[in-house]
Amino acid sequence: MLFTTHYLQKVQRIGDNTIIHQESGYWMWDQATNRVMHSLTIPRGRCVLAGGTFSETEEITFDVQASIDQQDWQLIQSPFIQEKFKMTKYSQQVVLAGIAYLIHKLWCSISTENFLSIRIKTDCNGNDSKKACP
Repeated sequence: MLFTTHYLQKVQRIGDNTIIHQESGYWMWDQATNRVMHSLTIPRGRCVLAGGTFSETEEITFDVQASIDQQDWQLIQSPFIQEKFKMTKYSQQVVLAGIAYLIHKLWCSISTENFLSIRIKTDCNGNDSKKACP
């Protein structure tokens, strides 16, 4: 069975609410193979199809990677992006804990004493995750 969720992300500048990043994508989990996939596009001409693993301990962790050199998990970029902001690799780790983890595990009502913790680390071309990925 394939589980899928769609998202739309917009990042706005605090001072004037100008949108400085926008992306649309899907997170997918293939239960039969335990494979996680993340597909995303940004309007400047970049598409990413990253794949990887799903692990579950006290938290749920998704680890995905893509590269211009990989056959299965690739980056596709417009000529403009290749010339000005070429990305050669992409990796992302998402860790779910607290309410998000309990919703996944129990599918029942959640106590307000719990909290939601989602940690996302993205790496583009070996950049520190605090730097913006173009």
